[in-house]
Formats: sequence, structure tokens, C-alpha cells
Amino acid sequence: DFTVFSFYFLYKSKDRVLELAQEMFQCPAFRPEHLDLVRFQQKQNLQVSLEKNSNLAYRSFFSAVFGEEHPYGRFLWPEQTDDWTVEDVRDHFEKHYVPEAIRIFVAGNITDELKNQLSQTMGKLSGAAFGGRFPSNVEYSVSQFHFQERPQSMQSSICMGKILFQRTHP
Repeated sequence: DFTVFSFYFLYKSKDRVLELAQEMFQCPAFRPEHLDLVRFQQKQNLQVSLEKNSNLAYRSFFSAVFGEEHPYGRFLWPEQTDDWTVEDVRDHFEKHYVPEAIRIFVAGNITDELKNQLSQTMGKLSGAAFGGRFPSNVEYSVSQFHFQERPQSMQSSICMGKILFQRTHP
């Protein structure tokens, strides 16, 4: 649904930070060795989080409420990271991280100089128009209860909720 990139910096470093931020979006490097590291870290993080009942309840809840074909009901599993390729990452980036879809929010020492620099760097990014669309039709489970047994666990986690309204609701 959204991604956030946050940059914390001293005002005196703004020139270099804005230069690096522009470079990240304008000409990102998709190196195989970086992907290997991210894949390894992501797999480890997933394996740890899948040991937590709260995470399992959360996943079960969203899959039941939204359905496994909806982005909110579909989750990454450790073994899926093995299939990632540099081309997949590049394609995903080019589809979803386009200037037309980026909004910039700034807090702190906001001078006219900083506003101008933002306009000259991030405001000049170019790329394909945002073509992503969020599914508005939701097919969800009508079952009231969904259980994931873990007899060896010392605790349990309950996640409850319901859909209130669609994204297209006025």
C-alpha cells in the first residue's frame, strides 16, 4: 500500500543527503551481491517472526479478511526469497517507485534554500507514469474462527477485526 523512506540529517549535510536521495530514485544500483545479502537477512527475519504467535495470528487474520489473492492477505514466506532475481527487483522498482507516485514530507529547519533544493533534486525526477492499481473488490472468509495450532507454544495470540469500508468509499 505504501513505502516510506526516511532521511535524518544535520542541516549542514542537506546537499549530500539530497544528492544521494536523488541518486537512489534516479539511477538505483541493483547488484547481485546486495540482493544476496538482502535475501539472507529477509529470510532470517521471516524465520524469527514466524515463531511468534502474534505474527501468525496477524497473517491468518489478514488472509481470512482480505483473501490470499489480495495484497493485504498475501504474505512472504522464507522459501520465496530464494526465487528473487535482480531483474525481479528492478521490474518491481520501475513499476512502483516512480516520481509521480512519490510524496515528500519535511519537518524541521525548512528554509527557502531547502525548498528550492528539494524542487531541483527530487522535483526533477523522471520515470514512467504510475500504473499500479489497488484491488477494490475484497473476497473474504465468512468463517468466524481461524486457528493455527502450535501445541509447543507457551502463549497464544488473538487478532480480531473486520472490514469497515472499501478504499473507494467517499
